[in-house]
Amino acid sequence: MSYQVQSLKSSIFKTFEHSQEFLFLSIDATLKVCMTVQGQANYRASAQTRNAACFDDEHSLRRVLTIRGRTGAVLGMVPVPSEESPKIKESLRNLFSNQALFQVRYLATDNPSPKLFRELKEICPNLSCLSLDPVHLAIVYEYAQWGKKTAGSKVLRCLLHKMNQVAPNMRSSSWGPLFTGTAPPSLTRDEERARHLITDGSMGATRAKRILDNLHPDSPLFCRITFIEALAALCATYPHEVSRKVTGSNKEIRKVLWAATAPDRLEWLMNNLRVRHDLTPLERGLLPSGTSSNESLHAEINSWTKSIRSLHQSTLRQKLEIMQFGKVLAHHVASCFPTVQQTSEAVLLARAVATDVWTDATWQNCCSSAKAPVPLHRARQAEARKVQKWKQTIPIKRRGKRTVHSVKRVHSIRSSGVKHKRLRR
Repeated sequence: MSYQVQSLKSSIFKTFEHSQEFLFLSIDATLKVCMTVQGQANYRASAQTRNAACFDDEHSLRRVLTIRGRTGAVLGMVPVPSEESPKIKESLRNLFSNQALFQVRYLATDNPSPKLFRELKEICPNLSCLSLDPVHLAIVYEYAQWGKKTAGSKVLRCLLHKMNQVAPNMRSSSWGPLFTGTAPPSLTRDEERARHLITDGSMGATRAKRILDNLHPDSPLFCRITFIEALAALCATYPHEVSRKVTGSNKEIRKVLWAATAPDRLEWLMNNLRVRHDLTPLERGLLPSGTSSNESLHAEINSWTKSIRSLHQSTLRQKLEIMQFGKVLAHHVASCFPTVQQTSEAVLLARAVATDVWTDATWQNCCSSAKAPVPLHRARQAEARKVQKWKQTIPIKRRGKRTVHSVKRVHSIRSSGVKHKRLRR
């Protein structure tokens, strides 16, 4: 929180603005790290239980919202109460400058909607469209297969890989105008017929094999019916895989694939092709695939906080602030000061932080001035007192350890002809 570190971070973000890093944003959220925050009930609990906790639903931190830029820079890691559109809008407005928000033209998410587009359009006037993450469907498919990559998931990934390919001689208009969530083109009769084959899996084996053999993952997807027919062929070829249910939603995979072929979902998905053909080769050089880079970042966050069992809200904010600064600094060094040989992020970060941001004069000036501002520390003390006071109101259920001497017993032993009473703990 010192001036030296914050000014360094501010100058890095100025560099990001100059290099058009905010042209394309990918947004996603993770919740595992927020389950260790003290004073808030589990997100699966009832509304009454959640609101009766020390921090109610409105003031609880349920998810960590991660925002990555055009080349994968970690532009934001902030805890939020939910992934609702107003919360995402508020987070972007608090994190970025007006110049950065004015630069945003495309945004990828795993749950696009017309409401989210309207909310973000108010703070990002040049926002052209939202795009649906193409990898998320494969993640859900493999989640139902106990996290394993099966033959069906490999075919699905090949199909979704076509959403990230670029044809040199084609333009964005070849796939129609950018979809913003209003009036999606209805499915044609052939598309409806092919979509029906997903649910019943009745496509012929010969036709299904021919479709899957001609996928060609290195070329883009040119029309919607190709995508629908490929999913129908997948369901006909691997019926045992698509019949499994996804944990949580309790839906069969074939139902999830059927829902992915709805007119609006298809158009959100096709926006990936429109966006990539709308960008120059230099702009899309390091463009991530949907929110896959966010998923990778979530895995890093979970590994960093794996040993943490409980923490306060302000402590979580401070940890995320430090983690983001490390990612931003390493990314800035790698992009602006290329090395002769590629090195790992950890090596670059170690070399970057080896240079002291303090001079003797600035350090002496900082030490001679008033006490350094530590807003998160004061917030942590207030949260600790509030949580401790709330815990005192919770009745303690004392339960002894179950042993052979304390367990409740019922028997009919008679001593001297007299039946003993029921023994209690």
